[in-house]
Amino acid sequence: MRRALLVGLLCCLGLATGLYLMSQNYIFKDKSRPFDVFLYKKAAPDTDSFESDVEGYCQLLRLPALAVGVARGDSLVFFKGVGTMGSPKDEPITADHAFPVAEVAETFTAIVLKQMEKEGKLSLEDPLSRYPNRFFNEARWDEETTLGHLVSHTSESVPHGSQFVYNDSKFNLVLNVFIGADKTVAEEIQRRILMPLNMDHTLLSYDERKHGYEMQSSVNDLVRYSVALGQNALLSATSYEQLTNPFYPGSPYGSGWFTTRFEGTVLHWSFGYDNNDAALLLRIPSSDLTFIMLVPGSVPPDLTRLGYGNPFNSMLVCSFFRNFVQTKNDRSRLFVEERFTEAMTMSLLPDSLHSSPAKGEKLLLELMDEFPADTIWQTPAAFERVAASENQRVLQVGLKMADGYFRKKKLHPVKAWYAGLIYQKSGKLEEAMTCYESLAWGDQYKEQPFKFDAMVQVAKEHSFAAPRHSREILQDLVRFKEYISVNDQQYKEVKRVLIQLKNK
Repeated sequence: MRRALLVGLLCCLGLATGLYLMSQNYIFKDKSRPFDVFLYKKAAPDTDSFESDVEGYCQLLRLPALAVGVARGDSLVFFKGVGTMGSPKDEPITADHAFPVAEVAETFTAIVLKQMEKEGKLSLEDPLSRYPNRFFNEARWDEETTLGHLVSHTSESVPHGSQFVYNDSKFNLVLNVFIGADKTVAEEIQRRILMPLNMDHTLLSYDERKHGYEMQSSVNDLVRYSVALGQNALLSATSYEQLTNPFYPGSPYGSGWFTTRFEGTVLHWSFGYDNNDAALLLRIPSSDLTFIMLVPGSVPPDLTRLGYGNPFNSMLVCSFFRNFVQTKNDRSRLFVEERFTEAMTMSLLPDSLHSSPAKGEKLLLELMDEFPADTIWQTPAAFERVAASENQRVLQVGLKMADGYFRKKKLHPVKAWYAGLIYQKSGKLEEAMTCYESLAWGDQYKEQPFKFDAMVQVAKEHSFAAPRHSREILQDLVRFKEYISVNDQQYKEVKRVLIQLKNK
């Protein structure tokens, strides 16, 4: 009886302790990771935790500068500037400093196009061939290519509109709309968006040689922009919904905007990077929240994987969501996203940036063991990460991923290429060549680097037994490259190989 009573008292004490810790908003931490394991969270946004994550992110990537802001409505509830502007006075970064925003500018273009459509000046269903062309090689589109296909990044699929593949260069083809008008797209954005919203720290410059425009903006100005969208000051609620709705069921992209639905929360977002600058703008309409990150320096490697359509491929997006959005949710699947993104980022870093190159591999294996059936393993980022591994346990999981992709028989350029690499590393050369062949032949995805790499692999395979086939596929590669870039190394190498094959 006494023993039973003692056990009961200990259980009650344990329960009381647990309730006390939860009431004190205790967060269990795994000291081996830069971010908290998401078990229990505070009921209110945790700006201290987020600031710690921002600082850790800068240290991990050795970023020289960074500007991060979080706004609720028009109030900036968090701002962190790291580094200085590098001016003679070395001014600390503020929320008014302007930085290049790269492809975030595409959201402005999309809004102007939607405004013009509402005014009856165009339709996103118009074929691009309806508009005059001064700058672009017309082999990049056909009579079926519409403005909507271009702004939704679905113009490379067959049929058009059926498969999202990010291509910021091809998005610029919509600028043909403005060639016949009196004003450039930059002037239209200035007149329709920047001036009405008093975005005085946003700068636009139109570069006719590059056939496009460049934009710089600040955290405060991008908050004004986000607030105006939430208040329907630039577009009606219906028009904004049309822009942000997935272009086809299952697409991560609408028109100019990514859209992600995660555990009941809808995120509208855009990102971009160019040379050494990167930017991210993310809106959560249901919470009236805006997250902004501007990097005027080395591009964070996780940002370069956002083009796959998953915002949680960025470590700071995971932290923002954990600290400002899902503050009351425990045992969220966000833990999987966050752990995978950390493993992905660690694997992309050069050895000089961290002391333990094997850490990313270790995190990946732990995640595979704990969540073997998670949907994360179906994503392009997972295919890329697994294909980069030399670990046989990782590649065994990769074979299951590749087999699953293979069975679906739906061509995806990223997955096809990396599935081929996984098969090749695992000694399954026939399956690897099937993946490469599916991507290499035909005109589909003819601007994707993954296709070019697959074409080279197929040409090498046929170079001795079927040199004619090698020539045909390399000639296609040259043809596709000539309206994109004739200056890259792959183009020059293929030209040399074609000369050699000509004699066979």
